[in-house]
Amino acid sequence: MHNILSDPIYAGAYAFRRTKSTVSVVDGRKRVRHGVRRPPTEWDVPLQEQHAAYISWEQFESNQRTIADNATGYGSAVTNGAVRQGEVLLAGLLGCGHCGSKLHVHYNGNIGRYQCNGVRTTNGTSNCISIGSTGIDAAASTEALRVLRPLGIDAAIKAIASQSHETSATQRQLELALRQARFEAAHARRQYDAVDPANRLVASEL
Repeated sequence: MHNILSDPIYAGAYAFRRTKSTVSVVDGRKRVRHGVRRPPTEWDVPLQEQHAAYISWEQFESNQRTIADNATGYGSAVTNGAVRQGEVLLAGLLGCGHCGSKLHVHYNGNIGRYQCNGVRTTNGTSNCISIGSTGIDAAASTEALRVLRPLGIDAAIKAIASQSHETSATQRQLELALRQARFEAAHARRQYDAVDPANRLVASEL
């Protein structure tokens, strides 16, 4: 699925050399990484509108930004992150202030702790920080409610007005349906009264 969404063909475009190789030195040895994705601005041959597209190029670029922001791997603290499953509120959204890596969540029962594994992964040392989630989640919840409170009042007023409008529209539709039913019932009664009582077949149909 990721390959489909990140392929420019999905947006009707053709691109050549979308990946590259990088060279680094790790522990005195040369390390080559192949298949490192290039940003679209560095593609060698980007050609748009080459064939029928599923989505527009603007939507494709928006999707790429969303995918990049959803990164939660090591060293991706520059991205916004994506909400993850679990009891804690900020899983996948916090970064370490020391090394810049994403904070990971470790659970002991239902209680989680935010921990940074960045330094231990790269340098073999201990974790930068390890913080209980209770205080951080409570502070984040309080701040979110403080910011949203004025918007919540306005949203509640709009919701009430919208609900009242929908209720009025529904009531109007029911009144029209009732009026139509009464008209049809009166019309059927007039037809029944007008038929010759001796014509039992017509009377039974009406």
